[in-house]
Amino acid sequence: MKIYTVYSSSYVDLHTNYFLSSLPTDVTLQAKELPQDSPSGKCWSEGYDITEHKKIKYFKEACETNKGDIIICCDADIQFFGNIVETLITELGDYDLACQDDGFYPAEAHRLPLCAGFMVVRCNDRTIDLFTKMDENFVTDSQLMLNTYRDVCQYKLLSNKFFSVGQVLGWRGWSGQKTFTIPNPILVHHANYTFGFDNKKKLLDIVKERVEAR
Repeated sequence: MKIYTVYSSSYVDLHTNYFLSSLPTDVTLQAKELPQDSPSGKCWSEGYDITEHKKIKYFKEACETNKGDIIICCDADIQFFGNIVETLITELGDYDLACQDDGFYPAEAHRLPLCAGFMVVRCNDRTIDLFTKMDENFVTDSQLMLNTYRDVCQYKLLSNKFFSVGQVLGWRGWSGQKTFTIPNPILVHHANYTFGFDNKKKLLDIVKERVEAR
């Protein structure tokens, strides 16, 4: 199965030392380096939305190119703990799209449960339509766009084998805690719900150390 990801210059370390170094043997990597439109590369900083839009365009192109197949689209701040394809195919079932569960949002906020940072996509007319709508109506970021237009296809959430701390810490995110619960088994860890590349690396290291100590 092909796995599509994008990264910019600020993400080279994460892409190389976490994503690539743990890449499963049952996937074929399709990676694209994008120009960094944000000086810092940080989430929601000035220019971040431009790079996010380019990511959507890349995933749309991947979906069109692989029509009839199943692919993975994901961010670069991810590490893997074993092969993933068999589990993804089982969890996707007959759906068009299955996404990482992005965790808990406050009661007063709109819930945006589908994470655009890790998705398994059945490439067909419905998912092409989804990416087209995300592209043509883009504002802010891929997360908002995915959850705005998700109803054009049949979608579901992946299990917590595809893990983010947002699933256990909620919207407050990660700020150095070491005692959060990590699912067992775990296949993927996406280091979102924290800010700054140093924090992402610390979070990735904590999860890796705890999983390897089992």
